[in-house]
Amino acid sequence: MKMCSDCVWDVEELREHQYKIGETLFDPNKPNALIAVYPTGSGKSHVIRVVGHMMRGIHLIFIPLLTLSADVMAKFSSASQNHGSVRAYHLDEIYDNNRTKYNQVMQRCADLKRSTVSTVFLFLSPQFLCNVVSAMTTLVRCSWYGTLRSIFMDEVHLHVQHGLSFRTECRMLRDKFLVKCLHPPNRDYFIPKFVGLSATFPSDYLPGLQILTSLKLEQDSVLRGEMHVLIGTILTYVSILYRHLHAFHV
Repeated sequence: MKMCSDCVWDVEELREHQYKIGETLFDPNKPNALIAVYPTGSGKSHVIRVVGHMMRGIHLIFIPLLTLSADVMAKFSSASQNHGSVRAYHLDEIYDNNRTKYNQVMQRCADLKRSTVSTVFLFLSPQFLCNVVSAMTTLVRCSWYGTLRSIFMDEVHLHVQHGLSFRTECRMLRDKFLVKCLHPPNRDYFIPKFVGLSATFPSDYLPGLQILTSLKLEQDSVLRGEMHVLIGTILTYVSILYRHLHAFHV
């Protein structure tokens, strides 16, 4: 993980909890699903970048529709291309603004082989996948072919809150997509990793997430940040603030 972080993403050091998430995902004796609960700013997005590149293939990152910033896309587009092609796309955006590019991205995903050394990060909202049949069909097939390697759900606590109240797309996502990917009709089909990410995830949300993902999730499927993670995050923000203030005075 350290070599990938350094050589591909130009981040020399990984934090202890980032190693823990990665090691859990790569351990064949661990469950295929994981909920990572760590503070905002603790580097959860970097874990996606590192794990995604190490796994290769396609990685979905479900996001609440309005939360994806240009800064996040820039970070995922900053990879060195010396160790395999790395691309990142926001499907909601390119579908609305450039249908030709959207079709090219879907074709690229459909053409990937299991032996691929390329990595494709696809950001999308649950609404998008439920409403765009071509994306749904392509990505289910990619899952069965073994090129869709992981499904990340950012702000997973919102998915539970919305899905159990008024957001029908969250339940549609389970029935039309997650069930097909995580419980494929043929046992020879590949099963992608599922990772929920959040800064806050109460224990009583776990049954709701099980309902909305069709997964069997136990309390030991949840990794929670310790106090030193929070302290490290605070120190990171203090360091950034100090550099900005110093630059301002200079």
